[in-house]
Amino acid sequence: MSLLSFDNIEWIEGSGEGTIHTYAVQHLAFGPWAEEAPYVTAYIDLKEGDRMLTVLRGVDPHKPEEIKIGSSVVVEFEEANEEMSLPFWRVVEK
Repeated sequence: MSLLSFDNIEWIEGSGEGTIHTYAVQHLAFGPWAEEAPYVTAYIDLKEGDRMLTVLRGVDPHKPEEIKIGSSVVVEFEEANEEMSLPFWRVVEK
């Protein structure tokens, strides 16, 4: 049995580029995003090989048929408070 070890973690600078793996339109929401519903969440395949969940910007949640799996996206950050910014992804091709 192996134990999880953080001895070999390496930080790299990401490209900020990726593609849409899959998405869903959120019609019911709670917390800080409740007023923004409907909105689109998506799993993004990062250029570096990882995958992350995000809120997708630059798409119309009322026209999900226009969102294409595999579309290119770029990261943008929105300041949550003075100490933290949140990553969002925006479609750059349709």
